[in-house]
Amino acid sequence: MHAKGWVGGKTKVTVAVDEHGCGGNEDINFHYTGFSLSGRVMGVAGGPSCKSPNHGPQGVNVTVSSLAGEEVSCTETGEDGSFSFGNLPTGRYLVSAFHSRWNIEGSPVEVTLGWGNAIVPDVLLVDGYDLEGSVVSQGNPVLGVQIYLFSDDVGNVKCPQGLGNPPQANYKYALCHGLSGTDGRFNFPAVPCGEYVVVPVYKGEHTVFDVSPQSQKVVVGHGKTTVDPPFQVTGFSIGGWVRDGAGQGIEGASILIDGVERVVTDDTGKYKIDQVTSARYTIEARKGTYKFSSLQKFMVLPNLDVLPDIKVTHYSLCGSVQVFDSRLAGQQRQIELVVMGDQETRQVLEVDKDGRYCAQVEPGRYQLSPVVYPEERERGLLFAPAFEEVTISHKPVLNVHFSQALISISGRVRCIRAPCGSAVTVSLTPVPSNKVSGGTVSKQWNHTVVLGPDDSFIFKDVYPGTYIVTAKQPTWCWLKSSQEVSGLEDILGVEFIQKGYTMTITSMHEVSAVITSKHSMIKDVIKVGTQKWCLEHPEVHVVGFENPCLFFGQESFSFDPENPEPILLKATKYLVRGQLMVSSLKNADVNAIGHEFSVDVCKPNGERTETLQVTRVAVFNESSQRAVYGFSKWAEMGESFVFMPEHASLLFYPRHRQVTVVEDGCQLMMEPFDVRPGLTIEGLVAPPIEGVTVTVKFKKASAAAGSDAGRIAAVVTADNMGSYAAGPLFDDASYEVAAEKEGYHFRSLGSYNFEGQKLGQVVVNVRLTGVQDGEGEAMSGVLLSLSGAGGYRKNAVSGPTGSFSFTGLFPGSYFLRPMLKEYSFTPAAEAIVLKGGESKLVEFIARRVAYSVRGSVRALGGRPEEGVLVEARSQSGTQYEEARTDAQGQYRLRGLHPQAAYRVQVKLNAEIQSRIERSSPSKFEITIGVNDTENVDFVVFEQPATCTLTGTARPSTSQWQPHIKVQVVHAQSPDRVEREVPLPLSHFFAIPGLQKGKYIVRLVFGLPERTHNFKSNSVEVDLDANCQVHIGALEFEAEERHEKQELAPAPVIPVAVGLLIIVLAANMSRLQSTYSWVVGAATTTAAATGVNSGTGSGSGAAGAAQAAAADKRRDMKKLARRRIA
Repeated sequence: MHAKGWVGGKTKVTVAVDEHGCGGNEDINFHYTGFSLSGRVMGVAGGPSCKSPNHGPQGVNVTVSSLAGEEVSCTETGEDGSFSFGNLPTGRYLVSAFHSRWNIEGSPVEVTLGWGNAIVPDVLLVDGYDLEGSVVSQGNPVLGVQIYLFSDDVGNVKCPQGLGNPPQANYKYALCHGLSGTDGRFNFPAVPCGEYVVVPVYKGEHTVFDVSPQSQKVVVGHGKTTVDPPFQVTGFSIGGWVRDGAGQGIEGASILIDGVERVVTDDTGKYKIDQVTSARYTIEARKGTYKFSSLQKFMVLPNLDVLPDIKVTHYSLCGSVQVFDSRLAGQQRQIELVVMGDQETRQVLEVDKDGRYCAQVEPGRYQLSPVVYPEERERGLLFAPAFEEVTISHKPVLNVHFSQALISISGRVRCIRAPCGSAVTVSLTPVPSNKVSGGTVSKQWNHTVVLGPDDSFIFKDVYPGTYIVTAKQPTWCWLKSSQEVSGLEDILGVEFIQKGYTMTITSMHEVSAVITSKHSMIKDVIKVGTQKWCLEHPEVHVVGFENPCLFFGQESFSFDPENPEPILLKATKYLVRGQLMVSSLKNADVNAIGHEFSVDVCKPNGERTETLQVTRVAVFNESSQRAVYGFSKWAEMGESFVFMPEHASLLFYPRHRQVTVVEDGCQLMMEPFDVRPGLTIEGLVAPPIEGVTVTVKFKKASAAAGSDAGRIAAVVTADNMGSYAAGPLFDDASYEVAAEKEGYHFRSLGSYNFEGQKLGQVVVNVRLTGVQDGEGEAMSGVLLSLSGAGGYRKNAVSGPTGSFSFTGLFPGSYFLRPMLKEYSFTPAAEAIVLKGGESKLVEFIARRVAYSVRGSVRALGGRPEEGVLVEARSQSGTQYEEARTDAQGQYRLRGLHPQAAYRVQVKLNAEIQSRIERSSPSKFEITIGVNDTENVDFVVFEQPATCTLTGTARPSTSQWQPHIKVQVVHAQSPDRVEREVPLPLSHFFAIPGLQKGKYIVRLVFGLPERTHNFKSNSVEVDLDANCQVHIGALEFEAEERHEKQELAPAPVIPVAVGLLIIVLAANMSRLQSTYSWVVGAATTTAAATGVNSGTGSGSGAAGAAQAAAADKRRDMKKLARRRIA
C-alpha cells in the first residue's frame, strides 16, 4: 500500500491463504512514519516582460526547523524555485529560506503538518537578482564608468545609490545607476525578472569617452545575469569652435580630420568629434565664403578640455558690375581692389561673363572701383557708385554692386522773402541700396548746388538709384528739409518750403521762458541741452524768464533772424532765499515791523560783506498766526555765506545759518528763522563801583545761539551807581553772571547782585649786582614764590624788566622768596604784611655764585640721544649734579662752583645701560672758572637689543638650591624653553641676553618625583614693554617623601657642599662687610639717580638693583645665622 508523499515502515505484506484462512486470520497492518512538505521560493516579476512570473530562483537554501529552532532538514530549490521535504512527522515547523546575495522576504514561515502532505504558502519572495557586467579597454579594466539601467515596462528597482544623472534616452523608466570598480566590474544587486537596457556613460574631467556598444538589452530571469559581451572603451570625444574675427561662432562649417569630413558646426560654431584616440591629426574647416586656419599634426589627448579655436583668416568680398549700354556690354570687365592702410596695395579682380566677381581677403578696409578704360570713358561710361569703401570685420560681404547710370534731379525752393539768396544750398546724397551684412559700405558720392536766379536747382548726370535731397540754410527751418527720391529716369518737381527762422538755445539748466516779439508770444520750458524753435516772423524776438532763481549774466536775450546767433544759458549766479517767522508781539504790530529787520551777510570767517533788507511775504492773521518776511541774495557757485538777522529787541532762532551754493540749479529755501523777544538780566554792584565788567556766560549750551556751555553771551559795564543790564538773551538757555575789575574781589549776593572788596598787590623788582654781570642790570627768569595764610601759594617768573606784580591779594601776612640756580639773593626772603587795598614794593639783589657745563650727547652716526643722564661729580666728593639730554641731545649741568674740579661723564645706570654700552670719551676732567664751559660733547655706543631678567627664589634654603633651576619659556609655547640656568647659592638670579617678547619664568626641580614633593609658582613677564625686569620672589615648597627605603651610599656632592657652607659661615662677618660695601655703593648711586631724574629710586632698573641687593643681604644674614646656630 502506498500514497504519494507518505512514508511508512513497510509498503507491502505477504499473506498466505489456506484452509486456516487468510494469514491465519491475523490482522494485516501498515505503519506510516511521516509525510511530505513542499513549496516554492518565488521571484519578483518586474513587468510583463518577465517570461516566468510564477517561478523562482534555483539554489536557495531552504531549512525546516522546529519552533524551538532545532534544524530538522534542509534542501535547495530546483530550477523553478520549488523545494520538498519528505518523511516529516506531524507537527508545527518553521520553514526558512537563505541566499548569500539575494534578499528573501517572508522568511521564516510557520507551517502545520497534519495527517497528510502539506504545501508551504507562496510567501517566500526574492525581490531581485544580480545584474553584473564589466568595462574594459584593450583588455584592461576601466574604473569610474557610469552605468545606467533603463526599462520600458519595469517601473521600480531597489537602488540605494539613486538614479544619478541619467542621460537622455528613449526609454520609459530610468531605474538605477552604478559605477565600475577598479576591476572594471559593475553590479546591480536587486533587479527583478524582466527586460532591461544597460547604458554606459564615461566622462573624464575634460573629455567624453566612447563606449561600445552604446547600450545592451538584457533579459533577467530568476537568477544571476551577466551583461555580455563586456563594454569596450574604444576612444573618446573632443570638440572645439570655429570662430570669426569677433569671436562669434561660424555655423555650418565642415570639419575635416586628415582630409575626411567628419562633422559640421552647429549654430554656435561648435563641433564634436567622436571615437578618436591619442594621436596627431590635421583638423581643417571649410565653408564657401570663408577661409580658415587649421590645426596641423595636432596631438589630441584625452585630458584636453577643448581643441584650440579654428579661426577665420579670410572672407569673401563679392559683387557684380552691370553695364546697360549694349555697345559696351560685351567688354571684359575688371574691378580694382585697393587695400586701405598706411601702405596701400592694389590688385585687379576679373569679372566673369555674368558680371560677377569675388575675392577672399583678410579683415580690413578696402576700396573697390570698376575699371573704366579711356575709350569707354570717352563714350560716357560711368558707374554708380564710382567706388565703394568696404570694411571687412567678421563676415563676408557678398553684394558690392556697380551699375552704369546717367539721370538728372531738379526742383525749386520757396522762401518767406524771395529770392532765397546764395546762402541756400541743395545737396544730393545717395541712399545705399545694398545693406551689407558684416561690413560697412561707404557711399562717397554726394553733390551740392546753389540756387539759380529763380530759386531752382538741378543735379545732372546722376546715376540711377535712391537719393536724399536736402535743402540747407543753417538758420532756417523748413516744412520738410529732406526728401527721398529714386528712379532710373530724370526726377522733376522736387520742392522745398521755408517755414521760418531757427532760434537755437543751449541751456545748462531747466528754466521757464517767455519768447516775445511784435507779433507773437511763446511760453515754454527750456530743457537741459540744445533746443531749437522755429520763429515764423522775421523780426527781433526777446527771450525772458519767469520767476528766475538763476541768473545767466543778463536778464534777457535778443534774437535777430537777420543776424542769428545761438543763445547759451549758463548760470553765473544762484538765488539764495530765506524767511523770518514772527509770531504775535505784545507791543508791536508784527505786520508793520519789516523796516526794523535787517540781515547781515558774512563770510565764514565772520567778515560782514553786506546787509539785506527784508520784505513781507505773508501777513499775520488768525489762520496763519504769524507774519513772514523774506530776504534773498544772488551768489556764485561754491560761495559760502552766514546769514545773521538783526533787530534791536528781538532775537532769532537759530542765531545764524550758513549756506553754501553747491547745487548747479535752483537752490532750496533755507530753513526759516523763528523770531521771539529776548531776555534781559539786571543787577547791582554794592558799594557802587564804576567800571565793573559784568560777564554773562551760557550755563548750558544754547542750540539757538549755537553756543556751548561756558561761552560768553554778553559783556556789559556797570555805571557809576553800580547798576547794569545785559540783554537781549536767548530764552532756550540758562546763564551764569560774574563781575570783575582789576584789584577788586566780588562776591555774589544772589539775584545777579554783587558785593565788591578792593584788594592789595606786591610789586617785585630783581636786579643783578657784581662787576661781571653789570651793576643794577634787570634780572629776568627768576622764580618768585609767594605764600600766605589759608594755603595761598603762587609762583611766578620775573619778566624782561626784572619785575612782576602779584595782584588781587587779600589783607594778611605773606612770605616772598626768590629762587634761581647758580644765583644767591639779598635778602634771601621777605615777610610782607598787607592791608586792604595796599600796594608794596619789594626789591631783591641777585649775585651769581655758580656756573654751568653745556654739551651734547649723540650716537655714533650723529643722531641726537634724548633722555641720557650726564653727571658732574666734584673731585672732593662733596658735590654732585646731573642733567638729562633734551630732544636735540643737548644738556646743561648747573650749579658748579668756581675753581672746583669736576669729572663729567655719561651716567650708565641700569636704565641707560639697557640701550647704551659706553661713551667716548668716557669722561672729561674740568675746572670751573668764572664763565660757563661749552662744547663738552659725548659720542655713545648703543647696546645690542637684548633684555635682562632678575629675581629671587624663596625660601632661601641651601638644602634644595643645588637641585633647582630657573627656567624661562615662551608664553605662547610653554614647551619651548628659551633659557635654563642653575639657581645661585644666594638664590638671586640674573638672566641676560633675552630677546624681547613675552615669557613665563618658573622653577624646575632636579630630584625625582617618587622621592620628593616640589611645588612652585610661575610669573609671566612682558619684555616688549620693559627690557629690564625684576620679577621679585618665586615661592617654592620642597620636602622629602618619608617612605621606607633601602639604605644607599651617601652621595659625595652634598658632603662637599656642606663643607663649603661651613667655611662660608666661619668667614661670614668678613664676607658681609665686603658685600655690604659693594651693595651699599650701588644702592646709594641708584637712589641719587632716582631723585635727580624724577623717576623715583624704586622704578626701572634702579629699583630692580635695589631689590636684588636687599634680597642678597637678607639671604646672606639668614644663612650666617643658620650656620652659626
